[in-house]
Amino acid sequence: MATYKGISGALIRTTAQDPTNPQVGEIWFNTTLGSLKGRLYIDSVFASGGNMNTPRASTGSATKGTQTSALIFGGESGSGNKNLTEAYNGTTWSEVGDLNTTRKNLMGAGTQTAAVGFGGYTNPGGFTDVTEEWNGSSWTNGNAMNRAKDSAGKAGIQTAALSVAGRGTPGVTTLSDVEEYNGTNWSEVTNTPVIMTQPQAFGIQTAAVTAGGASPPSSPKYNPAITFEYDGSSWTGGGNINNPRGLGGTAGTQTAGVIMGGYQAPPDAVQNNVEDYNGTAFSNAPTLSTARTGNGCGGSTAGLAITFGGALPAFTATTEERQEGYQGNVTLTTST
Repeated sequence: MATYKGISGALIRTTAQDPTNPQVGEIWFNTTLGSLKGRLYIDSVFASGGNMNTPRASTGSATKGTQTSALIFGGESGSGNKNLTEAYNGTTWSEVGDLNTTRKNLMGAGTQTAAVGFGGYTNPGGFTDVTEEWNGSSWTNGNAMNRAKDSAGKAGIQTAALSVAGRGTPGVTTLSDVEEYNGTNWSEVTNTPVIMTQPQAFGIQTAAVTAGGASPPSSPKYNPAITFEYDGSSWTGGGNINNPRGLGGTAGTQTAGVIMGGYQAPPDAVQNNVEDYNGTAFSNAPTLSTARTGNGCGGSTAGLAITFGGALPAFTATTEERQEGYQGNVTLTTST
């Protein structure tokens, strides 16, 4: 029978209190507690947060919001398109000022007190180029985008937002055009190398990533190979995502980003998988408790992300907050 000494070359240490700076994998017996303890790495997980007041999907959100200050606006529910805005304080969602233009499939960027919502789809009316700015209590119309569109990738803040590809006019066209917002006007900049709709973007205006989405007539529809990084002027290829999809929630930076959930086709399925991006490659991360697509999102880094709402396919109001992985002392056994 193997012993700890035979495996590690040392006896288990006996001590009256936990060591000050134990190493991961170290084991000791705490005589005060009568417990065998060890230092382990606890992986990150998604934990439930407070439910939104209105279940919905295809929303805009403050992508730079945090787990204690998130914002969701617009979208659709079982009763049609919405102009509702809700703010999250880490525990409870509260209804605040409504959008001026009711729409779904809109894009959003910024924080809970300084957000911007742009584009989307109105019914009736179709694609819209409307831009609205949020000051923490109300929405004000800003200057329109150069092209009416929805389902674009989005990144940045209110005064430096980014709109990536999407779907828009004329007709129903998959796009490659990219626009930057400076807080006043939209400017057309370098197109993405391929056309795409429903891509998942994250980062800031000068350091962004767009991954996945639909790029017809590719097969499968959601192509895992389509990842590009943006430096503020040009696009270069990035690491492939592992699970081909679009419409997932995103958060974080170009070197610490995340995609949460989304829709994969084929097979036609809503996803609960999560992937982290380190600036080079995507890796699988702990999954969501609830599979969802068209979900709102926020978070300063991948490890501190939040996602809310979405469809599965029924509209949901649930919120999930990522608890970042950490090292901790764990009780292995207790003497009796």
